[in-house]
Amino acid sequence: MKNKYLKYTLKGIIVLLSILVILYVIVFSYVSVNKKKIIQQVTNEIGKKLSGKVSIGNIELSFFSHFPKVSVALHDVLITDTMYAQHHHPFFQGKDVNVNVSVINMLIKKSAINGFRIDNGSFYLYTDTSGYTNKYLFNPKNDSSKVTANSNERNQLKNIVLNNVRLTEEDNLKNKLFDIQVNDLDLDLEDKDASVFLFSATADMLVHSLAFNNDRGSFLKEKTITGVFDMRYDKKLKQVQLDNITAYIAGQPFKITARFDMAGDNRQFSLELHTKDIHYGFAKSLVTHKIDSALSIGDVEKPLNVDASLKGPLKGGDPLILVIFDTKETHLTTPFLEFDNATFKGYFTNEVVAGLPRKDPNSEIVLSNFSATWQDLPVTSDKIEVVNLVVPILTCDLHSGFPLTQLNDIIGSNSIQLQSGEGAASISYQGPIAKNNNSNSFINGFISIKNASVFYAPRDVELKSVNGKILFKNSDVFVENLQCVVL
Repeated sequence: MKNKYLKYTLKGIIVLLSILVILYVIVFSYVSVNKKKIIQQVTNEIGKKLSGKVSIGNIELSFFSHFPKVSVALHDVLITDTMYAQHHHPFFQGKDVNVNVSVINMLIKKSAINGFRIDNGSFYLYTDTSGYTNKYLFNPKNDSSKVTANSNERNQLKNIVLNNVRLTEEDNLKNKLFDIQVNDLDLDLEDKDASVFLFSATADMLVHSLAFNNDRGSFLKEKTITGVFDMRYDKKLKQVQLDNITAYIAGQPFKITARFDMAGDNRQFSLELHTKDIHYGFAKSLVTHKIDSALSIGDVEKPLNVDASLKGPLKGGDPLILVIFDTKETHLTTPFLEFDNATFKGYFTNEVVAGLPRKDPNSEIVLSNFSATWQDLPVTSDKIEVVNLVVPILTCDLHSGFPLTQLNDIIGSNSIQLQSGEGAASISYQGPIAKNNNSNSFINGFISIKNASVFYAPRDVELKSVNGKILFKNSDVFVENLQCVVL
C-alpha cells in the first residue's frame, strides 16, 4: 500500500513538471517568434509614459537572466528634458535597465510592463532659480483617447529593484538639496484596492544630503539607512504613509512614523522618530551643522532616550523640530559647571514663538526635573532654559542643602575650617552663557548658614553658633542677620 501511494505521488509530480515544461516551451516559443514585437511594444510603452527625450544605446530580449520571467534589457539609457543643453543634468541615466514583461498581459492587450530593475544609474530632479524644473517628466504624455479607458485600470507594476542608483533633487529656488545613494532597494508593490497601494521594501541607502535649507546644513549627512519595512499610499489623501516601522540609521534602531503629501500646491510632511540609548555625540551628528553647533554648548556622557518630530513643507523651508529626551545618572558638562549623577528630562525646539523664522534665535533647550551632584553637593533644579542659540541666554534655578563640612574641599583653605553646621542654597541666574564683563547677568537668591562652627587658624579663633544669610539681589551681595559666638 505504501509503495502504491508513492507511485501515484511520483506520477503526479511528473505530470505537474511536464505541464510546467510545456507551458515554458510555449512561452519561450512565443517570445522567440515575437521577439521584435515584444521589444517594440515595451519601447512604445516607455515612450508613451515619458514626456522627455529617450535615448537607448542597445536593446535585447532576455528569457533566462530572470527566468521564469521574460525581460527586455535596455543598455545605456538616457532621458533628458528640453533644457538639458543649458543645465546638463539628465533626468535619468542608467547603465542597465531590465524591464519585466508579462506575456499574458501582452496577449490580452494590457500593459505588459510589471516590474523593472536598474543597475548603475541616477535620477536627477533639477529646479533653477527662475523656477524651471524637469519634474514635468514625471507626468505621462497626454492621450485623450485613453483617459477614460485607463481611469479605472489598476497599476501593473509589481516589483522595482534599484542597485547602485543615485537619487538627487536640487532645488535652487528653494535652496534645498536631497541626495541619496541607493545601494540596494527591493520594492514589492500591491495595488490592493481603489483606496490603498501597498509597498514592501528592503533598503540599504546612504544619505549624502537631506538639506531643506542648504545654508543651515543637512540632516543625516553621510549616514546609512537600512531596514525591511512596509509603506502604503493612500490614493484618496494622495499621501505616502509609514506606521511604526523599524529602520536603522548608521546601525542605531529607530521607530519611524511618517506622512508625505504627494500632491497639491502646499505639500507637507511629518516625521516622528523614537530611539533608546543613543549617544549625545551621535545624535548631534544626525542634525544640521547649525543645530549641532547650538547643542554643543553642553555634553552628556551616557546615552539618552529620544523622541523627535519634524513637520514642514516639502517644497522648501525650515521644518518645525521638537526633540524630547531623558537620561539618568550621567555626567553633564556645561560652560559653567560639571555635574555628576545627573538625571533630567528635556526638549529642544526651533520655534519658541510661533510664526517667527525657525532659526537659532527662535530656538531653545529646556531641562526639567533636574537632579545631580556638584562637588558631591546635591543639586536640584525645576527648570534650566537656554534660548537664542546664536547668543545663548541661560535662565536657571539651583537648589541645594548640605552639611557645611562638605565645603572644606571646595574652599581649599588652610586658614578656615568649617567644623559643623547646615547650609542651604537657592540661586537663580539669568544671563549669557559666554563669559563677559557686561552688567547683563543677574543672580538672585540666598545661601543660608545654620548652627555652624568655624575655626580660623591664623588667629586660633573658633566661631560657634554661626547663623545668617548671604543674599543676592540682581548680582548685588548682602549679608543679612549674621550672628555668632566667638571663643
